[in-house]
Amino acid sequence: MPDNNYYDNQDHNEEEYYDEEQEYQSEENLQEEEEEKKSKGIIVPLLIGFVVLFGLLSAFLGYKYLTEKDKVNIVTIEKETIYKERDGFKNDIDALKMEYDSLIAVAGDNELLKSQLQAEKQQVMSLQQQLSNAQARGANTSEINALKSQLNGLRQQYASSLAEVAKLKSKNQELVMTVDSQTTTISAINQEKTILAEENNVLKQDNDTKAQIIDVAKKLKAYDVYAEAINIDRGLFVKAGTERVTSKAKKADKIRIGFKLGENKVANHGDKEFYLIVKTPSGKLMTGGSETFKSADGQSIPYSSKQNAMYEGKEKNMLMYMAAKDFSSGVYNVEVYADGVSIGKSSVTLK
Repeated sequence: MPDNNYYDNQDHNEEEYYDEEQEYQSEENLQEEEEEKKSKGIIVPLLIGFVVLFGLLSAFLGYKYLTEKDKVNIVTIEKETIYKERDGFKNDIDALKMEYDSLIAVAGDNELLKSQLQAEKQQVMSLQQQLSNAQARGANTSEINALKSQLNGLRQQYASSLAEVAKLKSKNQELVMTVDSQTTTISAINQEKTILAEENNVLKQDNDTKAQIIDVAKKLKAYDVYAEAINIDRGLFVKAGTERVTSKAKKADKIRIGFKLGENKVANHGDKEFYLIVKTPSGKLMTGGSETFKSADGQSIPYSSKQNAMYEGKEKNMLMYMAAKDFSSGVYNVEVYADGVSIGKSSVTLK
């Protein structure tokens, strides 16, 4: 049986082992704590630095945004200012151009002055074109101000011209008053002449009016005017030379115009000349020659055919003819003249 010393040694060994184990675990715990402290010592500054950096970045971005916004607002305000100045400038140019138009009208017959004013107006129009070009390329305030300076110069030039026109107008008025004074006596003398001339004119007009009334009354008038195409029978079925009305162009040999002369006791009696004018569907005059007659207003009018007849102031039936070898389809217009005026019209349509 083992003695007590054996057990005592055994217990002592176990205690030493336990103590060593505890000491080893303590060292490990200390190492872990130190490593944890080191990790925290690194992470915390990093987190603080990140927060500070984020704050600085946010502040920078906010500042940049506000700065850019201010720049945009400034540019917008500048553009609005330029637009307002440009529109006002354009209105000023238009107004000056209209003022020159009024001044040129006042210049009247003074061609030298009018030419000068027109040249000055051309300068205003040239400035207007410069403004238009500046607008097209997006002119800035400096360019607009330069053009304004030119406009001010043109306004001074206009003021000088306006004063010159006013001076000339005043002189003209003085001359007019002088001429009016000198012509008063002449007017009084001429007034008597005018009265006499007017009395003579009244008498002459009365005579002319009476003569015109007589001339109008003396003109012949034709009634019941008609036109028709005539086919002349060749003698196959009826007597040769028999006239038949036709509406077919290929059968027509001539056109017959009939009318009645009205009674006119004041007309000149005796042998009368009647002129017939016939125009084809194309508007061409049908004629057998190149003769003309004189109209009442002195014009030479070519005619298709002529016929003489006695007129004694009573109603009279008349027939006139226009022959042709070939007729075409369409409308033929006819007109009769006597004493130089037209007395009747008609037409006939051929198929």
